[in-house]
Amino acid sequence: MSNNKLIFAAIIAVVLLIAGTFVILEYFGPPRVYLLDFSGKPGMEVVGYVDEDGVKTDMKLTLPTQVKLRGKHISFAFVARDPALDREGLRVKVNVDGAHVTDVTVSSVTTWKGLRGQLHRPRLLTSLRGNLMFRGNTPEEIAQIRK
Repeated sequence: MSNNKLIFAAIIAVVLLIAGTFVILEYFGPPRVYLLDFSGKPGMEVVGYVDEDGVKTDMKLTLPTQVKLRGKHISFAFVARDPALDREGLRVKVNVDGAHVTDVTVSSVTTWKGLRGQLHRPRLLTSLRGNLMFRGNTPEEIAQIRK
């Protein structure tokens, strides 16, 4: 074999090693630990659900409270149990593996009712690939959550 073929084979081997490491860490690596710290009017009850990697759990929370979740993909939706309290304010702080990532507030100045979020924090290239999305609930979603 010539030197050019050996160099080419070495480059291909390194690329495959990097790609394999990426796949193993992202798809077969350990789940992340998400801590959702909910706050708002003390004593206010919120209802909703959390979804940890496809496993949906209905919840009823009394503010302030924390919810600890383990998974790669997390989604949640919460709204005030009493419709009269929709504009009281709901805040969630998101911590991933013990590090503060973001916080979102729903208050009387926003048009949102309740809070819905999807969280995914990859192991590699987090700043380029992190996926944190938040939005309010539609009237149909609120009716579904409250029933």
